[in-house]
Amino acid sequence: MDRFQISTSWQTLYILSEPYLVKTRRGYALSVKASYTDDNTQICEFYISGIKSLADGIEPLRSENFGNFQGLCFQVKKQSSERTSPYEVKAIENNTNSNRSDTNIKRKQLTYMDKLWAKINGD
Repeated sequence: MDRFQISTSWQTLYILSEPYLVKTRRGYALSVKASYTDDNTQICEFYISGIKSLADGIEPLRSENFGNFQGLCFQVKKQSSERTSPYEVKAIENNTNSNRSDTNIKRKQLTYMDKLWAKINGD
């Protein structure tokens, strides 16, 4: 799966999973599976570890989504092309898209046991 490449223009992301660990050349990092096209044809990994500006932007959206990443929809970009440039996150007002396969996701807070059973069952 390809890694999502952030740019200085707004890009819309649809988060399709809860965070999971991936091995990188620097150790382990948290990532989520995401789609960045309206028809869900471009699936990618979006690294979320160690980026304070990204966490600050996503956390209010995640809180509104009952603590879940899956089902989030937002726009993201970097402020400039510099490597250390902060991320900007913008909520999408109308979070519905008829072409998305996850529009029927029930927005409820998952318990630890729910998440554990999902991992065991491969969901």
